[in-house]
Amino acid sequence: MTIDPRRLGRRQWLGWRRRPAVAALLLAVLAAAAPVGAADLSDLVKQALEERRERDGSAPRPGREEVAHNWDAFLTAIIKRAGRDAPPGALRDQLLGVLIEERHRVVAMLTDATIDGPELMRSMFESSWEQLSPLLHEVATQLPEHTARRYGQFIEAGELMRAAERLGVARDLAGSPESLRKLAEILLGEEGDDPLRYDTTVDPELRRIFGFGEPLESPATSPLLGPGESKPDARLDAASPFAALANWLVPQAWASPQPAGDRSMLVARLNTWIPGRKQEVREYVPLVHDMLRLTVDDALGSSVVEEDATAAKVYPNLVIATAWQESCWRQFVRSDEGVQPLVSPAGSVGLMQINGRVWRGLYDPAGLEGDIGYNGRAGAEILWHYLRDFALPAGEHLGPGGADNLARATYAAYNGGPGHLSRYRKAKTSAHLQVIDKEFWRKYEVVRAGDQAPMFTCYPTAR
Repeated sequence: MTIDPRRLGRRQWLGWRRRPAVAALLLAVLAAAAPVGAADLSDLVKQALEERRERDGSAPRPGREEVAHNWDAFLTAIIKRAGRDAPPGALRDQLLGVLIEERHRVVAMLTDATIDGPELMRSMFESSWEQLSPLLHEVATQLPEHTARRYGQFIEAGELMRAAERLGVARDLAGSPESLRKLAEILLGEEGDDPLRYDTTVDPELRRIFGFGEPLESPATSPLLGPGESKPDARLDAASPFAALANWLVPQAWASPQPAGDRSMLVARLNTWIPGRKQEVREYVPLVHDMLRLTVDDALGSSVVEEDATAAKVYPNLVIATAWQESCWRQFVRSDEGVQPLVSPAGSVGLMQINGRVWRGLYDPAGLEGDIGYNGRAGAEILWHYLRDFALPAGEHLGPGGADNLARATYAAYNGGPGHLSRYRKAKTSAHLQVIDKEFWRKYEVVRAGDQAPMFTCYPTAR
């Protein structure tokens, strides 16, 4: 249902007000009854907002971060509820896809300092609603009548808010925490958590609803990030003869792939190591590969169902090529302040460059920043999700290029969000993104061929 604000008159406005749930939203959000003589929605909304401004006085507009947090919390609460009500499968994947896509958009918009809070909210509301409302309609068709009615009232109220946005007044509606809470209450009810509560802890229910299973094992933060830790190489004291001997012996002992039970030992070693010499890099990179291959084995488990077999063949090389592309194998870097997690301008961190804002509720931010093993598991899990639940059902492997297209499509989604899945094969993709995708494909082919020599050249100390 799409509302044309130019065709809305007093009768339809009053019709909405007679519906209890919608009326509750309108009375709280607009804070006024419709004036008898008003001719259309524009007049009614504008007059109500003027009255609200007079009542609220000179309350400051919310800033960009507050707007972004409020909208993300609201959208997450709605999508989580819809995911709980939807049957497992494609519909849940699409709901999660909307959430992740919109979070990617928020991250991109927050890097643009020219966008203020109200403009950020207008853009997020319009984009999210365009994708979300059809999915909510679909969820509602599979629910009992009394539950479906709540979805219908929520959608109707959201359409009203959208119409107000198109009249140029949505920054006073969708941007208001009060209005978002009232809108959420139509679907969620008044009980439970605040729908605008922005929490960065892992949400086990969110993971289970959308097919990620139980939370990953608790991370072990690297000692390199401890207070006052700023040695060039925190693994050892260069003055210690024993440490020097260990540095000579241990890399050789780790040169071959380790059995699955030794992944924790690999992680512990890598968490205390930033290679400082070319020879160290040549010892370090194969160990990162070993850790990632063991991570892949854990992710796939002991058996792969038949429909996932094609994806499983692509997956190991995909994970390693992604780590190469995203970070050149690095979890940590040295700075003037000491050892820090590798962080991109957009806030993505670590080996797999995972953005904590995009994946909020699914992964522990401290683990993503401070544990190469946790970061690797999270990145591998995200790649498997995009590969199995997006690229494979979309039939990317059925066109020219075959199964290799699954790797290209999955990386495109990993890099930009679900909406980027097919960008690698579209002529209209921006030149910037084409360069990224071509560089990933070059790396993937190298990994698939088993040629390790080019894998060392990107590491700063290996040049």
